[in-house]
Amino acid sequence: MCARFAPVPVLALLAALAPAGVPRADSVVTARPVRVGTVLTAEDVALQEVEIPGALGDLREAVGLQASRNLFPGRAIMPADLQEPHVVSRNQTVLLHFERGALRISTEGRALDGGAPGDMIRVTNETSRITVTGKVMPDGSITVTGADR
Repeated sequence: MCARFAPVPVLALLAALAPAGVPRADSVVTARPVRVGTVLTAEDVALQEVEIPGALGDLREAVGLQASRNLFPGRAIMPADLQEPHVVSRNQTVLLHFERGALRISTEGRALDGGAPGDMIRVTNETSRITVTGKVMPDGSITVTGADR
């Protein structure tokens, strides 16, 4: 039979073990469980007076970004844990713009991946059934250049 210990937040333990008189910096931690894909709000994060190397140090660095993995309460948030919010979801119908020189064609497509503005994602042209790769635009449309296919 395994002994069970009361859960002690890792950051609180680190704070207790830090030498007295050593200056500490704030680290951004999760205030409650956050599921992957959730856009963080001020209620999801808190500052804790424990410096965690590589962790975010300002709440503004986290609020408004999307969790790229599940985040657990009291854990420091690292830059790799967050991403720009997706404006296109997988299987979403999107406006697909094809551009080559002066030629511009627009049609509907189905996103095969999710993406934030600037991401390159795969999209199937609903008319031709051809899969292309295009850049996600801030309005959620996808731009494909003649070189992409």
